[in-house]
Amino acid sequence: MKLRHSNSRCRLGIALLDCLVYIALLALLLGLAFTCHYETIQHTRRLSNNTTDIVRTLQAGERWRDDVRRAIEAPRLEQAGSETLLLLPQTNGVVRYTFRDGVVLRQALPNTNWVEALPNAKRSEMLRDQRSRVTMWRWELELQSQRGTRHLIPLFTFQAVAVNHKTP
Repeated sequence: MKLRHSNSRCRLGIALLDCLVYIALLALLLGLAFTCHYETIQHTRRLSNNTTDIVRTLQAGERWRDDVRRAIEAPRLEQAGSETLLLLPQTNGVVRYTFRDGVVLRQALPNTNWVEALPNAKRSEMLRDQRSRVTMWRWELELQSQRGTRHLIPLFTFQAVAVNHKTP
């Protein structure tokens, strides 16, 4: 009788150890699953932010190209203190672009407020590119990296030709 009683206790002890091992394995697997899920959510957020930055940049680039194309006189670069301004004469005034403190600014009409055309810019340069028969304008732009490192450097180049005036 004692032999049966100790044998069943031994089996219960082994079953208890099996349960504890299974619980530990389950906790480990759930911990790994939650970690993977959290990382997936973070990657999704970063991807969404990158997509938003790219769309915003493309929209600003298309607006800039449209402003250059609508110029009624030759666009020109002007130095104002430490800033470089791109002046685009339009039928209703002069549209101005500048880069200040990591933000590309646009002024649609003289004596109006500067409007944020593109935030989060690391570098912005608008250049005149003289070709054999036409003057082309180029906007080279680098966006700021978000938190952490990016695998790709966010660089953009927009090109436009002012078509409503004669080349000097």
